[in-house]
Amino acid sequence: MSAIAASGADAAFGVTSFIDQFEHFYQLHQPLTTEAIAFESAMSTLPLGGGLDFPESQYEGIVGGTGPGTYDDPWIGPQEDCGWRSGAAHILVVATDASAHSSADGAPYMNDAASAIAAMTAQDVKLIGL
Repeated sequence: MSAIAASGADAAFGVTSFIDQFEHFYQLHQPLTTEAIAFESAMSTLPLGGGLDFPESQYEGIVGGTGPGTYDDPWIGPQEDCGWRSGAAHILVVATDASAHSSADGAPYMNDAASAIAAMTAQDVKLIGL
């Protein structure tokens, strides 16, 4: 964030997470902000752990973060999207170490690659996967 802000770009950053069933599919930790302290604070509180329980809920997280509006997470309740700014480039970075659950796995998974792509297309969101 510091390097992009130092470049003079009018950039804002948000923080969301996804985990999996019984934890959360999508959680908003920090709506878009230009405040480095708020962004860094949200990053430092991200839930990490579990592991070795493939797959995870990336498609749910992508649809939740992309929006528009509220994603009704079955485990933690309604979560807003990150608050994309009109007229700005919308870039979603997804960091994961596992494959993705999809609607083909059955309830409670509601999304798959096609619905994630449709949500990103509708909101003009570009995805960077790590």
